[in-house]
Amino acid sequence: MTEKTGVTREALDEQLFPSKPGSRTKGAPKKDPAAEELAKEQSAVYAEASTYMVVKVKLEKPLIPKRSTESVAASVAELVPLQDLYPKHTMSAEAASAELHNQITTIANQLLDEYRRKSESVDDPVQKRQALFYDLNSTGKFFAYKEQMKRAVVKVVREKFKQTSALLDPRERETFLAELYSYLIKQLHATLNKSFVHNTADLVTPFSIDMDKIRFAAKEAEGRDLFDKAAKYHQECIARRKTDVSCWYDYGCFCMRIGDIAKADECFREAVSINQAHGPSMLLAAVIAWMNEQFDVATALFEAATHYESTGIAWAVRSLYHNLLEDDISADMCMQEAIKVAPKKQVWLDTASFLLNIKVGAFVEGALRELKVEFGERCASGVPPAEASEMAAIFATYHLQQEQYAEALELLDEAITADVTNPVTVGVKGHVLYRSKDFGAARETYKRALDLPGDLSDLEVIRLRLAALYLENADYELAKSLFMQASAKNPSAISWEGVGIASFKLGYIEEAERALAESNMYDNANPKVWGYLSLLCLQTGRRTEAEQTYKYAVRHGLVDADLVAELEAKQVEVGFGQPFVDA
Repeated sequence: MTEKTGVTREALDEQLFPSKPGSRTKGAPKKDPAAEELAKEQSAVYAEASTYMVVKVKLEKPLIPKRSTESVAASVAELVPLQDLYPKHTMSAEAASAELHNQITTIANQLLDEYRRKSESVDDPVQKRQALFYDLNSTGKFFAYKEQMKRAVVKVVREKFKQTSALLDPRERETFLAELYSYLIKQLHATLNKSFVHNTADLVTPFSIDMDKIRFAAKEAEGRDLFDKAAKYHQECIARRKTDVSCWYDYGCFCMRIGDIAKADECFREAVSINQAHGPSMLLAAVIAWMNEQFDVATALFEAATHYESTGIAWAVRSLYHNLLEDDISADMCMQEAIKVAPKKQVWLDTASFLLNIKVGAFVEGALRELKVEFGERCASGVPPAEASEMAAIFATYHLQQEQYAEALELLDEAITADVTNPVTVGVKGHVLYRSKDFGAARETYKRALDLPGDLSDLEVIRLRLAALYLENADYELAKSLFMQASAKNPSAISWEGVGIASFKLGYIEEAERALAESNMYDNANPKVWGYLSLLCLQTGRRTEAEQTYKYAVRHGLVDADLVAELEAKQVEVGFGQPFVDA
C-alpha cells in the first residue's frame, strides 16, 4: 500500500519519467556517469515518498524448459553405459540343449568321485552325505558347480526359449519359470538315466537360505562389528542375483559406512548400469562424484536422480550439494521441490537420518545446520517431545560417529529426562556407552531400551549386543534367553552360535550341539563354531569328530585366544583331538 505524502502523482510521474525529449531510449542504457547518477536520483524517489512497488509476474511457460526423460536418460547413459545383460543369439537351440546335457553329466561324475572319496574314510551313509555337503560348501566347489551349470541354463533360456528380456508381468513370469523348470527337470532325469542307476531314497536336498535371511545376516553382522562377515553376505547376495540393483545398492551403502568409498562407487555405478532409472543409486553416485571433485558428473547425476526419484530426501540432498557449491539460487529451487513432498521440518529430519546412515560428513553437517534453523539451537526445548527425542537421537548419532561421547550423552540425558518412555533415545544412549567401552552401563541401558514399549529400528542389533555382553560377563542364562529370542524371530548363524555357546557353558551339551549345528547350516565357515564343536566332541569322547572339527576350525582361521587355550587344555586332558600331532 502507498503511504500518503505531500507529493502528487503527477509530480512523482514527472520525476520518474521526465517528459523532455531523449530522456528515455530503447534498448540497454549506455553506461556513463551521468546516466548512473540520474538512475540513483530516480531510485531515491521511492525512499523519499516512503513507498514501494510490488510487481507479480506469472509465466505461461518456464524460462528454462524442464528436461525430458529421454534427455536425462541420454545424459546418464553417457556417464554410465547400460550393461548388455542379454547378448545376441550365439548358438542353436539343439546345441544349447546338448551343452546342458554335457554339463549335467560332467558335474554328476565329479560329484560321484567326491562321494567315493568320502566313502574311503566314513562308513555311515548319513555321515558320508554330511561330509560331502560340508566339503562342497567349505571349498567353494558347490559355488563353482552352480556357476558352471548356470551358464548352460542361461544358453537354454536364450536359444531354446528365445527369452532375452525381463518379464515384468507376474503371470507371464510365473508361467515362463514353470515351463523352464519342467523342461530342466526332464532333461536332468533323461541325462542321469542314461549314465546312472540310482536309488531315489538316497537323494538329499541341500540346505538353502533365502535372500531376505542373507540380507538380514549382513545387517546383523555389521551391527556386531563383524565387517568381513557382513561383506561376505552382501557378496553372496550379488553372486545369487547379479542383475538385482537392490543387492548392489545395499552393498554400496555398507561400503560407505565402513569408509570404502571406491568400492561404494563401483557398486552404485554397477546398479545404474543395470537400471538407468534407479534414482537412489544415482543419488549416492552423485555424492561420491562430489567427494572426488567431479562436479560436472555430480551435477548430471543429481539432476537425473531427482528426475527419477522425486522424493523429499533426494531434493534435499541435491539442495545441500548446491549449497556446498555456493549456488544459493539452485539450492532454494531444490528445497521448493522438496517441501512439495513433505513439511520442511520432516524433510530435514528424514534427510539427516538418511545421510547419517551412509556417513557423508559434509552433507550430514549441512543437514544438521538446517535442522538447527528449523528447530532452534536447543533440540529438546520448545518442540513436541516426539520431535525433541528424534532430534536428540539424530544429533547424538552424529556425535557418536565423531567419537564425541560426552556431547552425545549430554544431549541424550536431556531428551530422556524430558521423555523417559522413548526407547529410541535410550537405545542410542546404549550405543554411545557401548562404543565408549562402558559395557556395564551399556548392558543396563540396552536392557531398559528393550523393556520400553515402542518400535526400535535397530531392535535386533540391540538384542544381539546385549546378549553378547551377557555372554562375556558370564551371565549365561540371560545370554541364552536373548539369543533364543533372536533365533525365534530371525534365525541366523550369529544367533544360533550364541545359543550354542551359552548352552555349552551351562552344561547343556545336547542342546549346545544342536544349536551349533544349526549355526553351521547358515555359515559353515565360522571357525568359532567349529572350535566349540570340537570342544564338545572332546568332552563327550568322540575322537574322530573332535579331530575333524578341529581341522575345520584351524582351516577357517581360528584366532579366539581363549577358545584356543581351552581346546588345547582339553586335548591334553583327554589325550587326543589334535590331528596334526597325534600319532
